[in-house]
Amino acid sequence: MRIYEYAKKHKFSSKELLEVLRDGGFDFASHMKVLTPEALEFLEKKFKKKVKAVVQRPAEKEKVAVKEKESVSGKPKKVVQPERESKVVEKVSPLKISKPDVIVIRPMNLADFAKEVGQPVAGVILTLLKWGIVATINQVLTEDVVKRLADHYEVETKELPSKKQAEKFKKAPAVAGAEKQERYPVVVGMSHVDHGKTTLFDFIRKALVAAREKCGIT
Repeated sequence: MRIYEYAKKHKFSSKELLEVLRDGGFDFASHMKVLTPEALEFLEKKFKKKVKAVVQRPAEKEKVAVKEKESVSGKPKKVVQPERESKVVEKVSPLKISKPDVIVIRPMNLADFAKEVGQPVAGVILTLLKWGIVATINQVLTEDVVKRLADHYEVETKELPSKKQAEKFKKAPAVAGAEKQERYPVVVGMSHVDHGKTTLFDFIRKALVAAREKCGIT
């Protein structure tokens, strides 16, 4: 959670929250910084004391009112002791940070990374901009950038197994007596629009798909 998000949630201004954090020994440069678990624990303890409200019972209020009335009239004051201790109402919002235990370092787009580490996409884009990296939501991040971002968000990482390690995992042996079924191969053709992909497949398959399409473009 970022500082401005915490301030908005608890109805504080970002400036006030920054001053409280600095008084507590936390040096955050701006309200866009992510609160560390230690900072969150500090804020929880600090504001927990302020939110406590002492609720008096109606009977105790009446005794206090009678006591004040007698003091004004000049009569001797009576010492009124409360029958029971006053109730304490605590209003503390739960502070939860959902972080993954570990992520695998691999090329992935920005949206997938933000989802894996539990961070908003806008926050990840802003972090990259501060590092001089311009990236969009569908931009593919390299392994080095993924590792750097994971370290920034304090998420543990692990490397993909190398080719030598992958070779150790052999294919499962064929099951004796299992029936094999033939199927058509899956072929994909990729090129610019109107460059002849459908015409080529029509020639191979002896079909007329392109002829049935408007302007001959599928």
